[in-house]
Amino acid sequence: MAAVDIRNVAKSFGALSVMNDVNLSIEQGEFIVLVGPSGCGKSTLLRIIAGLEEASRGDIVIAGQRVNDLEPRERDIAMVFQSYALYPHMRVEANLDFNMRLRKRPKPEIEASVKTAAGVLGLDTLLERFPRQLSGGQRQRVAMGRAIVRRPQLFLFDEPLSNLDAKLRVQMRAEIRKLHLEIGATSIYVTHDQVEAMTMADRIVVMNKGNVEQVGSPLELYDKPSTLFVAEFIGSPSMNFYRGTVGPDCKIRTRAGAVLPLSPACRALAGQEVVAGIRPEHLSITDEGPIATQVVLVEHLGPETFAYMEGEQGLVCVRLPRDASPVRGSAVRLSVSPQDVHVFDSETQRRLID
Repeated sequence: MAAVDIRNVAKSFGALSVMNDVNLSIEQGEFIVLVGPSGCGKSTLLRIIAGLEEASRGDIVIAGQRVNDLEPRERDIAMVFQSYALYPHMRVEANLDFNMRLRKRPKPEIEASVKTAAGVLGLDTLLERFPRQLSGGQRQRVAMGRAIVRRPQLFLFDEPLSNLDAKLRVQMRAEIRKLHLEIGATSIYVTHDQVEAMTMADRIVVMNKGNVEQVGSPLELYDKPSTLFVAEFIGSPSMNFYRGTVGPDCKIRTRAGAVLPLSPACRALAGQEVVAGIRPEHLSITDEGPIATQVVLVEHLGPETFAYMEGEQGLVCVRLPRDASPVRGSAVRLSVSPQDVHVFDSETQRRLID
């Protein structure tokens, strides 16, 4: 296990800046997920940690040692890529022990490490197969096993589940998390899928346009997003947004004419232009709700129902009980409790109240 410190790390390709002064401290044994849209800098940061890219400025410190000038093989890390990168002419066992044989480790040590990794990942009965004889999930387990066999101080995962189908991704998410808990190594995991981030991370690092927007536990980011971007990115379906002005009565009057209640803490914001955010589960259908909408789509997902409604400020999503079934085309009114309204500055897009 190793702690990792990322200090003022930036990356530019000529005049194009793709990452701006990133600072992050990762504790020993922590599972950190870097998440964000394509092009936000998350994979670039991972490659800099691995030594596959050189930082334009800043330092990478692993286990107290500055590693900027070390080659990837000298950093004692293991990386699992989106592509499995297995040797097709080698059997599973040979793929697992290849790096240790390359480093000329003693045969008993190699055999013990392979046995341990195969047992943890359920590969015991697959050691004599070639990669072409394995399913996608089995190949990904072999790729992870090859990393485990090395017993590195740091694991790096670069969107390892992107090539798998939906059912297998759910299974592999659980397996990777279980593996992390069993071996206790520090892990940094990159994904664009916020569901993966929410279900796997000890802490999530949300990145956008080369900057770190927020760092926190999954529930911290969900309950108190610090920026409008995090509020929109974290959560599925996304948060609903309304633009308006805060009145002296602690209510937001939206441009569409709706009046949303706020907590008394918002009294100091009177006269300010804001963006109000409301999670789908915090909206409810009531006879005299302040938000007028019309039902355009109803999705029944088994344990719950999502209703999409068109209002004057665009599409609104409401999470309802499984048996709810508002009629498509019907007019409904929505309400929300004051404590469930998130308030952001319309210019800076930063959170205004806790």
